[in-house]
Amino acid sequence: MKAIIGKRYTIIQNARCHFKFDITTLPEWHDGLQVVDITDLPREPEEGDLYDGVTFSKPPAPPAPASRASGNAELVNALIKKGIITRGEIDAELPTRP
Repeated sequence: MKAIIGKRYTIIQNARCHFKFDITTLPEWHDGLQVVDITDLPREPEEGDLYDGVTFSKPPAPPAPASRASGNAELVNALIKKGIITRGEIDAELPTRP
């Protein structure tokens, strides 16, 4: 297939906007690629946006990582509960704050 002057396109790969281009960056492409004309969209999709065959949308935000301090506290409490360490041993190892 051939690009048309003045048009913008994106290659769709794994249901995502993968690579945006126009005639200057990719004048021709293989018929096996899924290419979508994005010229007249109200918002040009960004690479990584999802494509459902009709519309583009932002991918969901990744889950926030668990707080390291929270994870450490859970680990310490589990060790204390199993009798592997004592609260006194933990307190003795912690640096004192000014």
